[in-house]
Amino acid sequence: MGEHCIINEKTINDLILFYTPYFYSKEGVEELVRKLVFAKTGKVGEDKNITLCMLNQVKRYIGIIEHINEDFPGRDGLVALFIRICMESLCKLSDTKMNVFCGKFCKCFCQEAEKYILDRFVLESLTVEGKELKECSGYKMSLEDFFYVMKHIRDQVAHEGVFWNFLFFSPDGSPLQSYFESDETLILRGVKNCNDLIIQYNFETALLYEKFLLYFVDACVRYIVEFAKIY
Repeated sequence: MGEHCIINEKTINDLILFYTPYFYSKEGVEELVRKLVFAKTGKVGEDKNITLCMLNQVKRYIGIIEHINEDFPGRDGLVALFIRICMESLCKLSDTKMNVFCGKFCKCFCQEAEKYILDRFVLESLTVEGKELKECSGYKMSLEDFFYVMKHIRDQVAHEGVFWNFLFFSPDGSPLQSYFESDETLILRGVKNCNDLIIQYNFETALLYEKFLLYFVDACVRYIVEFAKIY
């Protein structure tokens, strides 16, 4: 990242102001932020506080996401892009591989959050040339599956400029259908090779953007707390 994070009262107060809406009490967030800001998480010989940098990066990317939602509502692909960039930033600062990071990060979602996301974002079917793959029947997605779908959408946005044709969120929580096509087996890894045929992934989503973002930021903070414990 190469980011040098300076500790001063303005930095701390800005972080407290940002994170307070995601916590139940201002006192609780202030105590936590101050503990993380002054956690000794730099490598020996480095003048760098990694947890402070993590807090700043989450604040930065969530701020961008909020602006996208305000100025370009319904552009869920752009939201997915910066959700994944936020995750990639934490992964980079953790100095770990993405598959390892994703496994640890998904465990930072509370049970309520995991249930909410997976009950409201459901893989309905996979179809190839109009025929439904039977392997999909009754398949229950995991959080890692969910973020792998988000990665695919992120890649479409970043590499192809397509950010308008997939829905992660429902404006009022009512179920909406959405789909994308790929020649890769992204979720059901056990599905037989489709010989480079296009697979259509069909989803139903009833996720509320605001509620998902609360859970996501909470998971980010939990991850940072767990990261600080290893030093």
